[in-house]
Amino acid sequence: MDDIVRRISDIDDVDQSQLVIGGVSRGGILAIAYTGMRPGTFRGAINFNGGWQGRACPGHETVNPQLFERGAAAGIPTLWLHGSHDQYYRIGHCRGNFERFL
Repeated sequence: MDDIVRRISDIDDVDQSQLVIGGVSRGGILAIAYTGMRPGTFRGAINFNGGWQGRACPGHETVNPQLFERGAAAGIPTLWLHGSHDQYYRIGHCRGNFERFL
């Protein structure tokens, strides 16, 4: 990801102060976590049904919240989009992840 951000910064038409990152599923959780690992890089982040492990994995109640918590350090606006009947992440789990993020 660092390489992609560096390459984007080399493009004259890109306003570095307006970068937003987003992703779906693992991309969503990684987008949030990455912003916390690289504060000041992004202006916002979008998490669409993000998570590293689904509810079939025994550690999903531990791993997912920890990764989302990493993103809090960025202090940027985020948009979280989740469905009430998702087969991988129940809405209560998603709300818990958001609470850890906060």
